[in-house]
Amino acid sequence: MKSLASYCVRRKRIFAKKYICAYALACVFSEFDQKMTMAKKPAALSKGEMVVASALWRLESASLGELHEEVLQAEAMEYATVQSYIRRLETKGYVKAKRDGRSKIYSPKIKPEKVIGQTLDQMMRQLFDGKAIPLFRHLISERGISESELAELREIVDSAEKSTKPKKEQSDD
Repeated sequence: MKSLASYCVRRKRIFAKKYICAYALACVFSEFDQKMTMAKKPAALSKGEMVVASALWRLESASLGELHEEVLQAEAMEYATVQSYIRRLETKGYVKAKRDGRSKIYSPKIKPEKVIGQTLDQMMRQLFDGKAIPLFRHLISERGISESELAELREIVDSAEKSTKPKKEQSDD
């Protein structure tokens, strides 16, 4: 479409300037909309990025040195590797940084619940065709379930049934 607009301008065809301006505005808004859509759903995290992000969520705010110490409690990772991962997380929009003298203080921009939800949704689509029951079946059969977890799961199911009953009754009328 951009080539069409430039063709019309070069050849001074039928299109008036206002149509070209309208086209230009449409392009700008389209690009803005695409950027905003991408900003709403950041790129998925790698395993290493997830380890660093989890450490930052626990700390809430930290320098690179503090973050490295926290990561070391979970797994062995070089300082430079943590630095690379935190830069990637900042680029992807998961982390924000502010200057504090010569160093940066990092803090999460996205809540862990959102990232966990996105990660689980992606995994369910890839491995279980988007269905939750096969995932639950796998988790219970492979890892087992304690009595307290089973009771909590029953409460969740009961709560879900209560919230869906009015919808079913209304649709039956």
